[in-house]
Amino acid sequence: MLLATFMVLALWQDPGPAAPAAARPAAPAASAPATPQERRLANQRRHNGETVCENRAPTGSVMSRRMCRTERRVRTDAARAQAYVQEATVGSVNEPHPDISTP
Repeated sequence: MLLATFMVLALWQDPGPAAPAAARPAAPAASAPATPQERRLANQRRHNGETVCENRAPTGSVMSRRMCRTERRVRTDAARAQAYVQEATVGSVNEPHPDISTP
């Protein structure tokens, strides 16, 4: 009985007039930024790339959180990590030390 009452009330309400699709404000077209600040931000976005977000645990923690970086920063961090690994493995079993000559 209660369900029937709710159905009657829901169907009895008069929906408002539907707005035509053309009346909605259109998204701004890809045009040149107007202010100097907008131009600077657009240039910075183009230079740094898109923002990449991921859920990961920071170093020394087990609790993950959302971390966002630009594509440029991701590439820089990867290059630094690779350079560090190459520097740390010099002279290891896999690669002889450059100061030691092999007979």
